Amino acid sequence: MRIARRIGGAWLWVAVLGLLAFALAAWSWSWEGLPREIRIAAAEPGGLYAKIASALKPELEALTGRPVRLLDTQGSQENCHLLLQGEAELAILQAGSFPVAELASVAPLYREPVHLVVRKNRGIDRFQDLAGKTVLLGREASGMQASARMLLRYFELEEEIQRVPPAYFMELLERDSLDAAIITTGSLNPDLRHLLHQPEFALLEIPQGQAISTLHAFFTPMSISQGLYQGNPPVPDRDLPTVGTTSLLACRSDASGLLVEATLQALLETNIRLEFPTLLDQEAIRNWDLVPIHSAVPSYHDPYAGLTVLAAFMESLSGIKELLVALGMVALLLAQRLRKARERAKQEAFAEDKERLDALLDETVRIEQAQLDQADLATLRNYLDEVTQIKLRALQELSSEQLRGDRNFLIFLTQCANLIHKIQAKIQLLSSAEGIRRS
Repeated sequence: MRIARRIGGAWLWVAVLGLLAFALAAWSWSWEGLPREIRIAAAEPGGLYAKIASALKPELEALTGRPVRLLDTQGSQENCHLLLQGEAELAILQAGSFPVAELASVAPLYREPVHLVVRKNRGIDRFQDLAGKTVLLGREASGMQASARMLLRYFELEEEIQRVPPAYFMELLERDSLDAAIITTGSLNPDLRHLLHQPEFALLEIPQGQAISTLHAFFTPMSISQGLYQGNPPVPDRDLPTVGTTSLLACRSDASGLLVEATLQALLETNIRLEFPTLLDQEAIRNWDLVPIHSAVPSYHDPYAGLTVLAAFMESLSGIKELLVALGMVALLLAQRLRKARERAKQEAFAEDKERLDALLDETVRIEQAQLDQADLATLRNYLDEVTQIKLRALQELSSEQLRGDRNFLIFLTQCANLIHKIQAKIQLLSSAEGIRRS
């Protein structure tokens, strides 16, 4: 029973050490080192993406000890391209404006309502009135332009508006020929706030939000609250229904786990949230699943998940302890049976060799009796050869170690030696007598 317990305990330790080795290898593989420089692809310098990236910069530098460089870009689609080409480590993107293959979400940042900003006195009172108007959709590689085109297609207006060269929405202030702009951005965007405070512009609702969100997974129905953009009178002057998407911080799916953890710390464990109160809280970030997340994100939100798995594994091991003991007992019984079988085979071989030894001993007795009255030299020499052959056969064929140490084997060897000596002496005596007679 003690041996069985030792066997069960040994298997238990082997399983535990194997699990720990696997966990260490997985941790080492997932948490590879930080890049030498952290590049964040943002967007237009005056926009909200750039403002958030600027706030992340000092926090990431303090947490990682790496320099952080901000990249001015055209928007989400260019940011996506920079990530895929390995020219940026992090990027702020608009959900739904990029392919998700090879990219992973670090965290959703904030909701981005779609704003329909129109120039007053241009005959635009609702979204459908954009037909025939010059509408600014945003920069060419921006998520803003992508979401604007989705809405135009939904209302079947994409071919009805007058196309203008892609540009940032602040062009509305510079170009009086522009009638409207479809702007998807967070409510804290300083450029948007400045634009809406100009008396020549109005903010209109975007209807059918529920239907739009049903057809487009990344859109959700939203409302722009009265007075959100302040002003006197308040902007807007009433709650405006609209739709919105979500901005997110993304990386490559093979990005450093340490970088992802540091980024989440910068977002959730520093004062950056005081500067950007519209950032989603940790619970909303944890439950957001529209885009595949990086493999290091779950362990940040639930750092004890690995220990829970280990604890469950250890509990399961204790549950199969009796099975391990039973297997140990079976192994012990098999070993005992094998040992007994070997012992039985050894005894059978010993008994068989002993029978053969007795037969060889009988042969020597027969030869000894026959040589007593024999005076023929040729016959005696044959007896001598025969005894020698019997002795050699015994040494070659009787291999049992137990028999070699047996008293009967020693008697047999002594018998052979004495008989050989006796026959040799007799041959010598008869040979001498015959020589005397001849002389």
